[in-house]
Amino acid sequence: RTLNLGIALVPTAERLDAVVIREAILNQVAGLVTTDAGQPIPGVLVDVLGLNRRITTNEDGRFLLTDLDPGSYILQFRLSGYRVSQYALRMVPQIDRDITIKLR
Repeated sequence: RTLNLGIALVPTAERLDAVVIREAILNQVAGLVTTDAGQPIPGVLVDVLGLNRRITTNEDGRFLLTDLDPGSYILQFRLSGYRVSQYALRMVPQIDRDITIKLR
């Protein structure tokens, strides 16, 4: 046997007392790695020493590290054929940094 049922859906309204939207402020470091002549260097390994965080520069020699807690860090830059370079960095809450590193 077949039983046919008619079902009616009725919309209901819910009242929200408040909607809070918060912006997440990320501490980040954006950077550019170049030669002495200012040419971008892709493929440079950027390492945040002691944090096990690594990233490689893109084809434009740029990198971006996000969510760095406030504190002091050493960034290390490595690529075969260039000297290893280090950069001391101090992060404070709610700050973004933009740096340029030259490899020789």
